[in-house]
Amino acid sequence: MGNRCRWPRRVVCLLLPLLLFLGSACKARPNEEECLQALENTIRLRARGRLTDEQVRSLSRTTLSRQMARKICVEERSRDSVRCEMEAGSLEELARCQTL
Repeated sequence: MGNRCRWPRRVVCLLLPLLLFLGSACKARPNEEECLQALENTIRLRARGRLTDEQVRSLSRTTLSRQMARKICVEERSRDSVRCEMEAGSLEELARCQTL
């Protein structure tokens, strides 16, 4: 009976850290709205003042932009990288976000 109790504990001890790591990795993903805000800021910075806020918002909210946000940004990017892009105030700061 003593051996039966040890085996599940070992499994739990091995799996628990893995599950915690995977759970924290899932939480580190951006949501679609964050991705769209990051795209909006990227468009604004790259346009260098040649587009109005309304034009920037319109470009970032197209069907294609939403699909890209879902397929690429939400599934493959880190929340830290996306937040960095949302908050970047220059193209240089935006370029640094790619390393996160």
